[in-house]
Formats: sequence, structure tokens, C-alpha cells
Amino acid sequence: MIEQHNLLNEVSRLIDKGQIITTVAHQLGTINAKNLIKAHAMLESRQAHGKIVLEGF
Repeated sequence: MIEQHNLLNEVSRLIDKGQIITTVAHQLGTINAKNLIKAHAMLESRQAHGKIVLEGF
């Protein structure tokens, strides 16, 4: 587990420095019915490119 912790810290550092980028394309806010419907609609209409993120699970 400590090695996973070290790896995640390194990835975080590289993201912060802009040396690697994430595939997060859409952050829709907290998980609730409205945002789940919006995320699902994006997937159905093929508007989503990259990852869709809902927070607060």
C-alpha cells in the first residue's frame, strides 16, 4: 500500500507540473439526479469525449 501511495503522489506531482494530463473532460459537480441525467444524456448523444466526473460519492 505504501508503494501505491508513492506512485499516486508522483502522478499528482506530474499532473500539477503539467508534464502529464488527465483524461477528465467534464466535471459535472456532485452526484445527484440532475447531474446523473446530464451525464447519461452526454453519453447517449456521444457528446462526451474523455472522462465524465461526478464528485462526492
